[in-house]
Amino acid sequence: MDGVIPWTTWLLVPFLIWVVVSDILFRRIANRLILLMLLIWSVVTLAHLVIAAGEGGLAEALSHLGHAVVGAIVVLVVGFLLFQMGQVGGGDVKLIVMLCLWLGQGEQWVFVIMTSLIGGVMVLGLPLLYRAEVGLARAWQSVSRRLALNWPTPLVLTEHRPQGLPYGLAIVAGAFYTLFVHIYY
Repeated sequence: MDGVIPWTTWLLVPFLIWVVVSDILFRRIANRLILLMLLIWSVVTLAHLVIAAGEGGLAEALSHLGHAVVGAIVVLVVGFLLFQMGQVGGGDVKLIVMLCLWLGQGEQWVFVIMTSLIGGVMVLGLPLLYRAEVGLARAWQSVSRRLALNWPTPLVLTEHRPQGLPYGLAIVAGAFYTLFVHIYY
């Protein structure tokens, strides 16, 4: 690669930032967010196929797309089984599958492995992560009060303190590594 990150990659950044904030504060990754990412991926993919067809590379582009879809389906099946066993959240699975589509065939395994490694490191730092969660939650509440936004109270500040890991953070870190380090540098 030439080190230039395509503009389509930058489309993901606001969504991924929102995933981190939402998962840390509320342990929730909204279906609307995943659907919007899927819609944008579909438009970008369709545009890519049209351009590839015009340049005589449609067969290769369809092959890459097919491999990406197969990889995403494998991740979906494994993720569904883990969800059924109570090991991961449904939003986490949907996000990983969506990012596997976005990343494509060649980068899916790098993404999944990096996400797993980062998640393992996060487990080791759970006490620090909890403090960061509380700090972010207090900042969230402060902004909400000062601007009279009436935002919901983050879970970490309620009597229903969330257990476990906000795995969206590991997923996004794995995606950022794959998108901005592994692919382009």
